[in-house]
Amino acid sequence: MDRAEEKIRMRILYAGDSEAGGAAKYLLAILHFLKADFIHAPPGKVLRPALFRRRFDAFLLSDFSKRDLPRLSENSLAEQVKQGSGLLMVGGWGSFSGPGGGWRGSRVEKLLPVSCEGEDDRVHLASGAHLVLKRGHPILQGSASEPLP
Repeated sequence: MDRAEEKIRMRILYAGDSEAGGAAKYLLAILHFLKADFIHAPPGKVLRPALFRRRFDAFLLSDFSKRDLPRLSENSLAEQVKQGSGLLMVGGWGSFSGPGGGWRGSRVEKLLPVSCEGEDDRVHLASGAHLVLKRGHPILQGSASEPLP
């Protein structure tokens, strides 16, 4: 890899889903395909403050509980996001207000474009759902979201 390629590689902290061979393998494969420079922390691994001495371009939290992100680490993550790093939280039992999530009232919640409920807010619809966009968000600009599937 030459220096030009090295400079454009995204640095990503991917926390959650599973160990590498489980549910995380899908997103890990995408990160490998993108040639991203990433760290993967499975659920249950506490993200220590020392990890955040490194600057990340994006944080991907997927089924990762708030209890595994100590306050000092959360403060560092929030500061990096305020300075321009991206943040994506993907739903699951350990995300948002899921039974293992616990993100309500956190600094991370304040960075999300949604609010976390005080209790489990998941809804299971075996027959599917018709999504209705109530208001736009910049992340949807240029996407194939009209009409929603």
